[in-house]
Amino acid sequence: MATVESTGGKESAAEMISKEDEVIQKEDSASRDEDAMDVEEDNTKEEADDKIATKQKRTNKGKGNKKVVLDAKSRKRKQSVEPKKPPKAVAATSAGLKKPPSGVVVSVSDSSQHVKVTEDGLTVTGAKGYRTAKSSHGVRDGEWFFEITVNEPALPAPYPGFEAHTRLGWCSSRADIEAPVGCDKFGYCYRDVEGTKFHNGCGASYGQPYTVGDVIGCYIKLPPPKVRVVPQPLPSSTVTSLVSPMPGLPTPTPTPTPSPLPFTRSSTDELYETDGGCIHFFKNGVDQGVAFTDVYEGLYFPAASLYMRATVTFNFGPVFKYPPDSSFHCRPMSDLCASAEKDKAGGPSPSHAGAMEDSGTPNSNKRPRASPSF
Repeated sequence: MATVESTGGKESAAEMISKEDEVIQKEDSASRDEDAMDVEEDNTKEEADDKIATKQKRTNKGKGNKKVVLDAKSRKRKQSVEPKKPPKAVAATSAGLKKPPSGVVVSVSDSSQHVKVTEDGLTVTGAKGYRTAKSSHGVRDGEWFFEITVNEPALPAPYPGFEAHTRLGWCSSRADIEAPVGCDKFGYCYRDVEGTKFHNGCGASYGQPYTVGDVIGCYIKLPPPKVRVVPQPLPSSTVTSLVSPMPGLPTPTPTPTPSPLPFTRSSTDELYETDGGCIHFFKNGVDQGVAFTDVYEGLYFPAASLYMRATVTFNFGPVFKYPPDSSFHCRPMSDLCASAEKDKAGGPSPSHAGAMEDSGTPNSNKRPRASPSF
C-alpha cells in the first residue's frame, strides 16, 4: 500500500508539474498576445495621428487659400470704394512741369518754395501760413483777364481757426512771395472772408465773400507807362563857368564833382500811379465793381496767396467759364504766349511787346511776416 501511495504520490507530483508548465505556457502566450495587441494599438494610434495631422494640413491650406481669395476681394472692394486721388503734386521746381496748351503756367522760379504745383502747372496747394504763387508771364500795359477756381482744401482744418483761406489778384515782380498778396504796395487782392479787398496792408469792404466751388475772374487795365527823364547833376566845369570872380580876387578852384551813377530802381524808389489804370474782380461771372483805381506802374502777374492747405486752379484762357461782357475789351493771359510765337515766326510786333516778360527776377523785397487776419 505504501508503494502504491508512494507511486500515486509521485504521479500526483508529475501531474502538478505538468499543470504548472501548462499554466506558464498559457501565461506566456497571453502576455505575447497582449504585447501584440499593444503594438497594434500603437500602430493604430500612429496612423490615426497621421490622418489627423494630414487633415489639419489640408484644412489649414484650404483656409489659407480662402484667406488669399478674401484678401483679393477686399482689395478690389476697397479700391472701388476709395475716391480717386487728385493729381500728383510736386514742389515748385522747374523740373517735370508739363505746360498746358496756353503755355502760361504758375511760375516755378518766383513763387514761394512752400507751395506745391501739379504737373500741369495750373493747380496750386498751400502749406501753413500765407504763401504766394505767381504766373510765369506778366503784363505792363493793356487789358488782361484770367480765372481762378477755388477747390476743396487738400486737408481739413486741424483746429478751429486754422481753416483754409485765399487771397486772389495781381502782384508786381517786386511783391513779397512769402506773404499774402496786398500786404504791400506791390499787390492788389480780393479775399474770401467777407469779400474784402487789400492793398498796401489795408483792407476795405468790397464785394461778396466767396468759397469752395466759386470761380473768381481777375481783370486789370494798365495804360502804357510814361517815359520819364531822370535829372542828372550839371558837370563841374559848367558850374564854374557860370560863376564870375570879382576883380582883384583869385579864381576859385573848382571842387571836383563825382561822375553821375547810372539810374537804377530799388524797392525804395518812388512808385508812379497810372492814369486810368484799374482792377475789377468777378464772382461766378458777376462783376463786383471797381476794386482799385490808378494802380501803380509795373510788371504785374496773376497771383494767389494760400493759407493752410487751400487749393486753387488757374485758367489763363483762351476759354473761360465766365468770360467778361463786351464792355471789357480784355485779352486772355494765354495771348502772351501766342504773341511770342508770332514774334518768333517773324510776325508783326504786338502792342504789348514790353509786357511779355518772365518772372525770373529774384525777389529781393523781403519783410517780416505778420500774423494774418485772413
